[in-house]
Amino acid sequence: MAMRKKTPTPLKPLKKFDYKVISEKVWGLLINVDRDLRRRSGDSRSVDLYGDHAHLLNIFVRCAMNSYEAVLYFGGDIPEDPRRKKNFAIAIPPVNRQLLDLLFTLVYLLDDFDTRVRHYMRAGWREIHEEQHQIKTAFSQDPDYKAHIRNLDQLLEDLGTNLLLSEGERKKPDSLPYWPHPDKLADLPSQSRPFLRHLNRWFYHDTSAQSHLTFGGLLKISMFFLSEHIGGEDQRLIEDRFLQQFRGQQMSRTLMLTLAIATEADAYCQLRNQEVIRFIWPILTETFAEARELWDLRYRVLSESYSV
Repeated sequence: MAMRKKTPTPLKPLKKFDYKVISEKVWGLLINVDRDLRRRSGDSRSVDLYGDHAHLLNIFVRCAMNSYEAVLYFGGDIPEDPRRKKNFAIAIPPVNRQLLDLLFTLVYLLDDFDTRVRHYMRAGWREIHEEQHQIKTAFSQDPDYKAHIRNLDQLLEDLGTNLLLSEGERKKPDSLPYWPHPDKLADLPSQSRPFLRHLNRWFYHDTSAQSHLTFGGLLKISMFFLSEHIGGEDQRLIEDRFLQQFRGQQMSRTLMLTLAIATEADAYCQLRNQEVIRFIWPILTETFAEARELWDLRYRVLSESYSV
């Protein structure tokens, strides 16, 4: 018996988002948060990442700003650049994964900053020690590495002193636990655990899969590389619709995650940029369901948490 060919369900038009509505506001917020955090650290040229929370938060915010600006360039349309390809959007998930790692760490830290930042930095000391040991083992006789090894030795000495590491901890670095992966952070006891679990379930899993190119992650982007081979109407559908959907989701996530990091720093340090924060988020929620969830779960309340 012959099978009747099904008529494909018509696709709804893609929903457009006019970035120009908020672009200046977003950049203004990021610049203001960056400036305000630098002011919190005073005019001193010295940088104390352990003792001065504003310095560390400022680095977090600047990392997010850098990622945001990079994605706007290689994933956007402006300024026109003939070297920019539509498939460059496929490179956005690894950037978003870095932003998610940063947001997980920031949210978890801010629930108990003074205690947790010590763990965060001590884990970093262990990582640098392991790097130094590896380089020494492989290149101790190479004159080109001698200066680098000396610099690492001095960094470990100074950082260990600031972190009050004991002699036993310096001799046995593996006694210092690594900083947890986002999967672990999401399950640790913390005031923000429900929010971190939401990030892990709805943002981190698929972003990480596409970044690490697990087979599931690879499948989601493979059509963009094979569209020319597929050809015909399906090629047009992949390149003109599905790739645009992918780009829209990934670039909106970059925007949301950057805005989330800035909002966290602003609220924790009471920088009082809440008016522009409460302007930007609701506009995003009108178009992006993911932004609406983040706003409802955390950032609506956080933007109203400033002391009078």
